[in-house]
Amino acid sequence: MLSGEAHPRNAETALNECIDQLKPLLDQDGNSVEALALQSACYSNIVRYKKFEAVLYRSRASDRLRAAFKLAPKNPRVLYLSAIDALARANPGSPEFNLAFEQLELAAQLFEQSSATTIDTPGWGHAEAYLELGRQLESRGDVLGARNWIEKALIMAPDYKAARRQLATLVHS
Repeated sequence: MLSGEAHPRNAETALNECIDQLKPLLDQDGNSVEALALQSACYSNIVRYKKFEAVLYRSRASDRLRAAFKLAPKNPRVLYLSAIDALARANPGSPEFNLAFEQLELAAQLFEQSSATTIDTPGWGHAEAYLELGRQLESRGDVLGARNWIEKALIMAPDYKAARRQLATLVHS
């Protein structure tokens, strides 16, 4: 997903591999929240590269995310992905958009409370949620809040180029 803009073929291949590698795990344990969430994210992102299958992949992404949410409604990765999906579909300022924003805030808070370094915890989602919360706060005019969350994203992932760019634009605005 990170190399998608510069290397679309590599991103498409990686997303296909993500989906395929998770299939046996989900066949073995259909209640693996982390596998459902990750496969949902992969299906959601491969839509950019597979226009003809977009409807099918969006449906699969939604199915996986709904299943994961049902199993673990307080999982920060599941909340983050659900919030991103809802923010993309809702009109800014609508009740749905505001609910999605609250869900994103909750995901970021839950990420803060969880450890990113244990063997049982996947190492993704923290920085992404923090960056997105920073972007949302900036769009609401909360520059200080935005800066705090973007800096937290960079603490979690110092080489996160999207967060670096966002912080640079925030500082120069």
